[in-house]
Amino acid sequence: MLGILVIASITMCVDTEPEQHIRFDTVWNGEYDFWAVEEDGDIGNESFFIFTDENEWISFLDKYSDRRGFVFDDFEDFFLIAAFQGLKPTGGYGIQISEIVQKGGIVKIKVDLKEPRPGERVEEAETLPYHIIKVEKGRIKKGEITFVFLDVDGKELGIIEKIIS
Repeated sequence: MLGILVIASITMCVDTEPEQHIRFDTVWNGEYDFWAVEEDGDIGNESFFIFTDENEWISFLDKYSDRRGFVFDDFEDFFLIAAFQGLKPTGGYGIQISEIVQKGGIVKIKVDLKEPRPGERVEEAETLPYHIIKVEKGRIKKGEITFVFLDVDGKELGIIEKIIS
């Protein structure tokens, strides 16, 4: 009986921790912008990234872009979250990070995915929709954080574990 009370007390403590909505700012978004993509590579598919320092960011840029216009040097106060929808056959697609909520060591990132409507006029060229945001490090609890990317229906799109210091 005592064991059940202890488990119930622990569960109640965890469940009562409030969700914290995290403010963020868009740094870059678009449909292509000089990304070097291999169809079976990371950003050629739907993918998500967290960059907490300049070395991670520069390595990513060296692999996937010519770095033109993607300068970010304030990793002391911010970290970046990047969402890529993957290589698409036409225009009319889009990806947008719309909400970030933290509860304990879990950060849920809501991602809106757009597809062209039937009959919609679209650009007849391959596109790579992306959204890159910055989040102030002081707004996220420190330590090992699990970032869970979800679509608007709550379907899990990806998980990244990262230490935020």
